[in-house]
Amino acid sequence: MNAFDPERRRGRPTGTVVLAAMAGAALATGIWFGLSRLGGAAGGGPETHTVGALRLAVETRPGTPQVGENTLRVRVADAAGRPLRGAGVDALVFMPQMGAMPYMESKPPMREIRPGVYEGRFNLAMGGSWDLDLAVAPTQGAPARAALRLTVGAEGFTWVGEEGGAGGAAADSPTGTVTLSARRRQEIGVTTDTLRVRDLDYERRVAGRVTYDETRRSEVTVKFQGWIERLAVDFTGQPVRRGQVLFTVYSPELYSAQREFVEALAVRDSLPAGPVRGRAAELADAARQRLRLWDVPAAQVARLERTRQPEQAVPIVSPVAGVVTEKLVVQGTAVMPGQTLFRIAPLDPVWVVADVFQHELPLLKVGDPVTVSLPGAGGPGVRGRVGFVYPSLREDTRTGQVRAEIPNPHAQLKPDMFVDVTLHVPLGRRLAVPVSAVVYSGERRIVFVDRGAGRLEPREVALGPRAGEFFAVESGLAEGEAVVTSGNFLVAAESRLRSALRGF
Repeated sequence: MNAFDPERRRGRPTGTVVLAAMAGAALATGIWFGLSRLGGAAGGGPETHTVGALRLAVETRPGTPQVGENTLRVRVADAAGRPLRGAGVDALVFMPQMGAMPYMESKPPMREIRPGVYEGRFNLAMGGSWDLDLAVAPTQGAPARAALRLTVGAEGFTWVGEEGGAGGAAADSPTGTVTLSARRRQEIGVTTDTLRVRDLDYERRVAGRVTYDETRRSEVTVKFQGWIERLAVDFTGQPVRRGQVLFTVYSPELYSAQREFVEALAVRDSLPAGPVRGRAAELADAARQRLRLWDVPAAQVARLERTRQPEQAVPIVSPVAGVVTEKLVVQGTAVMPGQTLFRIAPLDPVWVVADVFQHELPLLKVGDPVTVSLPGAGGPGVRGRVGFVYPSLREDTRTGQVRAEIPNPHAQLKPDMFVDVTLHVPLGRRLAVPVSAVVYSGERRIVFVDRGAGRLEPREVALGPRAGEFFAVESGLAEGEAVVTSGNFLVAAESRLRSALRGF
């Protein structure tokens, strides 16, 4: 039996209604349950919702609302399912103002046409979605209120919110809770996912710049006065090996020190064993040490001791392997003690300095893995680790800096080259919510939790860093809860992200 059969629309009682009048309240209760069983998935009729101490079922005639005149029917029963007579039912169908379109409303005069069944006519001025605010005041007990939404051309209602009793919203239906039928959920594409604890890794791609490893850079100086006689390394950028001759230098002081060493060796060797020879040996060792303190290479000292021939042009070698970053002398340049002659820096490894936002700095620590790649280049990139997190921000960009040490055996990374740096920060095992489940509302982050029975509850959450397709959850959600991951923006529109009963 359809709740909106033609006989009822014309106001003529059917046999069932006559029996209900004759049988009294008991049989009327049976009729209520019979009508209720027509709802849901089995019969396509109205769904019954428990609002406070009342049970409400709402439908329209025609079943698919249309522009123009429609009929609203509300069936009211108590908690046991018995039709509730004499209740005051107020309804308001409205569309809020949107841009230049004015506010529109229609208030159907609701009257009781049968025990527990209330009906009124209303007009829809245009297509689209309309809100329905419904208030039911029984003769005894607390009133019940509900907010619903109907759409022209779409069958049924969406229950946006419910409120019943003196204490406000029910404990299991917080303000803003949306109740959707299975059919409506399918229409708007609602899907859910169960929250669980996951191994999360925070990844962030930032810009970086290649620079020399400052701890391995060297300056070449001399500790005596002299003149450059021959340059073996004569241009900036030239690669050098450790121990390679950079230049030869003539120094009267150095030549004199060589002669003193040779003469001390000759005296030592001419004396017989005894105290005097020991003293001569000490003088020879002192002369040898003097040459070493002047940074004469050990091989040069050994050759001098073997040949006993002082060299006028003494070779100066590179203390490290790398490339010449600065050459400050030419052939014939007079040099002084402490004067910088060359600057040399290695290319393996190199440093990569990356800029990160200040809110990301607390996540980073020494030892976190990084991947460096050239912009537009394929391949997996070069892996390294964070070696240092700078303690201050750059004044011009207000960003922090982290430094990574990157192996560079083939010198593919050049100093001052810009590169892409991917930071990998292990977050450990954390409760994770899909990114698609989060709805942004200003500074708030909202997730709709599936509470069962078609109820979708908006929940404000505190989120940690994003790890791929998930956010780490700081608070607001628990493991095992089901959250809406698709269609949540339409659900948010239904909920209106505010009190569903605002304006009552």
